[in-house]
Amino acid sequence: MAVSITRGPDGQLDTGAAVPLFRTRLSPYYNQKAHYSVAADGRFLMNVVVEAPQVPPITVVLNWDAALKR
Repeated sequence: MAVSITRGPDGQLDTGAAVPLFRTRLSPYYNQKAHYSVAADGRFLMNVVVEAPQVPPITVVLNWDAALKR
């Protein structure tokens, strides 16, 4: 999340509305444990839902040796 920060005429800092920096798809278990961790250098890790990759179909050729005898 990010907010804009401006200095008002009296020198006080004013903050704008919070807006998301990027879209996330958090793990369904985010209510049961922390869903992010920030390292000392400012980098962070997030738990996200991972979908299974699309696996290409497998083609099985039966009786292929008969084609070699022709």
